[in-house]
Amino acid sequence: MDTLINNAGAVLSDSIVKTKDGLEATFALNVMAPFFLTKKLLPALQKSDEARVINMSSATYRIAKPDANDFNSFNNKSGQSRYGTSKLYVILNTQTMADMLKEKGIKNVTINVSHPGAVATKFGQDSNLGFFNNLIYKFAVKVMPAPANGAITNTYLASDAGVANVSGVFFDNKKNQIKPKFSAKRQALAKLLYEYCESILQRFE
Repeated sequence: MDTLINNAGAVLSDSIVKTKDGLEATFALNVMAPFFLTKKLLPALQKSDEARVINMSSATYRIAKPDANDFNSFNNKSGQSRYGTSKLYVILNTQTMADMLKEKGIKNVTINVSHPGAVATKFGQDSNLGFFNNLIYKFAVKVMPAPANGAITNTYLASDAGVANVSGVFFDNKKNQIKPKFSAKRQALAKLLYEYCESILQRFE
């Protein structure tokens, strides 16, 4: 397996939805799904001469409200904020996994994270995020670029020789490497988050 792009994700309504496994639905879909799938496919990726994993995040990581005592964000009543928090967690998990691959001497698998930018899809259109956020989503879809623009960075990360050895990096929607603006407190969450996600995976072993 040469390329894995973890693109599935959603911004859900303000109301809390719990999955049958006891996880908050935004966390389950946006954070655990790519984490789980990447872990499970790692043996296949390692068989490739040059495998690449691309996780999808968002600039909304800036509005995250992370909580080491509530990684599921059950106490966060804003669907938009839970989404931003989940995208912060995707960045942190990507960086941690990249570091772990290097520590284990796995040099033929890279993992990066990208922000596709806002594009004109139905993303968020059916979610109830409060009057103001609902209005933004309804209006924005009328003026945003075509969906194909959202694939520019992912295509680049999946195929360009210039990033063959780049791992653990956050890219914007114009193929530029950017350094997320993390406080030291947020960065310190990375290890705890990764361990928490690992503990959930153990339920399915």
